[in-house]
Amino acid sequence: ALQQVRRDIRALEKALLAYRSDFGVLPTTRQGLETLVTPPAARPGSDQPVAGYVDELVPDPWGRPYRYWRSRIPSDERAKYDVRTLGADGVEGGSGDNADIGLKELEYIDHVAGL
Repeated sequence: ALQQVRRDIRALEKALLAYRSDFGVLPTTRQGLETLVTPPAARPGSDQPVAGYVDELVPDPWGRPYRYWRSRIPSDERAKYDVRTLGADGVEGGSGDNADIGLKELEYIDHVAGL
């Protein structure tokens, strides 16, 4: 499950950063990850339509949607947004298969694996 979560979250992060490159800001929490499938009609200052950044939103290994949030203050966005799963139990917290995994946890896991 961890490998799928890593792959899914990294793909969503890449799509979010491409969106930010095109629109100058990440999607709001309210827009959610759905805007990666169906983005706004055009980039600011352009009349060219924007294709989706992902074809579909895949569920986490337990069949639930990945969660996304972004701070209302868009500065320092790397530390101000997250994509995560709540693990097998679907509730916050937990360990093992029930552990929540998001971008911060993946950075830690990747760091430890690289030691």
